[in-house]
Amino acid sequence: MNYSLIPRNTPHACVNFFRAPYGKKLQPSHTVQGTSDNFKVRIDILFDTFLENYNNFLAGNMKRGVKFYKNNGIPEPSQYKAFKKFIKLFEEEEYVFLNKKIFFCCNTKLMSNPSCNGVFEYLELIANNDFAEQEKKLTFVSGSFWRMNLIIREKIINCLKVLHNKGIEVYLYTQAKENEDLMDRILPIINKESRIGLNNRIPIHYICYANSNYFLEFPHTEDITVRLNMYMDLNDVFFIKSKSCVNQYFNNLITEAT
Repeated sequence: MNYSLIPRNTPHACVNFFRAPYGKKLQPSHTVQGTSDNFKVRIDILFDTFLENYNNFLAGNMKRGVKFYKNNGIPEPSQYKAFKKFIKLFEEEEYVFLNKKIFFCCNTKLMSNPSCNGVFEYLELIANNDFAEQEKKLTFVSGSFWRMNLIIREKIINCLKVLHNKGIEVYLYTQAKENEDLMDRILPIINKESRIGLNNRIPIHYICYANSNYFLEFPHTEDITVRLNMYMDLNDVFFIKSKSCVNQYFNNLITEAT
């Protein structure tokens, strides 16, 4: 039986396709005049920003040292390089690939409301359903694991505890260190193959359940609270031929960082 882990309450949208394809020059990003509550507009702005940076990378315009990007909280070229390899897995089907995706807009200032946050809703959906025919394994790949926002860190840890108590194996890969605040709470529940305190950044952060359902995070500047996520179900008919290579790609990202 096929199950879908698409969060139901979180608003989502397809990107609009009146934009240049990968490798082409984009028009300047949309500018917002004043406050906009239009979810579709926010998705387009976030995705267009990603595409502009992505195309700058392809054009060879990201030539500063890694330290520059880290010091300024700006996504590193390695992140766009990883997305380039990821997108290449779908050959010339970028538009089909994007059209199949469901995008989510996550505001870290509203993390206390799970219905406004795809990450929490995604984890809770796994916890509240019996996916008996799927592998009970969850992989959580993060950067600093919300070092600067301990409220979010605590909420995520509580979600992972619930999954662990339901018999789901939890694997965590993060640059957060064991001696940081609250990290002692998660150590007893994660699989021994997990890696805490990574020296190297895994370039794409994501959650994966049962080696089939991915919740990806796009590159973002640290001081921007609104983030772009994408849900991808490899059990979708379109992905059957790509499923094994997609899983292998993300496994390799972890291996390279550890």
